[in-house]
Amino acid sequence: MDDLTFFDSLETSYIDVPITEDGIDTITFLNATHELVRLIDIIGPEVFEVLRSEMNGNIKHIRERYEHNISKNLTLEKLIKHDESEHKKKYIHILMSLIREIEFFAIGLRRSIDDPSEELAVSFMESYRKTLEHYHSIIIRPIFKIAIKACPYRHEFFKKLGDNQEKVCQQYESWLSSVEGIIKRLHALPEFH
Repeated sequence: MDDLTFFDSLETSYIDVPITEDGIDTITFLNATHELVRLIDIIGPEVFEVLRSEMNGNIKHIRERYEHNISKNLTLEKLIKHDESEHKKKYIHILMSLIREIEFFAIGLRRSIDDPSEELAVSFMESYRKTLEHYHSIIIRPIFKIAIKACPYRHEFFKKLGDNQEKVCQQYESWLSSVEGIIKRLHALPEFH
């Protein structure tokens, strides 16, 4: 029996993201978020294709900003301050959008682990209502809700994460708790209100 799980295959996990008094390490966060996109592919790339594409675009923009001036963008908090100092707020908005997208997945995945009887489509529909729905137009909302209904069954998704379900659940919980901690820290920033 193969004991490797999806979480074992991550090059960078949210668990690995350094958080210091200066803030959340930008590049490690972006790398971990890129790995979240791989998890979306396990759910089904066609289910969240638009969101997946948007996340990749947001990661790319923030990475370009980081590479443009590494020392001023070492942490997400420094990136925000740097953006504010230039009176643009372009990257603050990109980061806020990315965090909403991550939060959408975090809430859906949290519901799924906390209630094993709830199917993924229900978990993500409730998450959508809490995170993204009010940012989408009345034209996009029904399309997105139809896409969510195409989520695989919960047991199929968990099976794709690994054969050893006990290990999967332990790693899933640790990974998800790290994601939630990062989201909570960023939501505490005044720029996110």
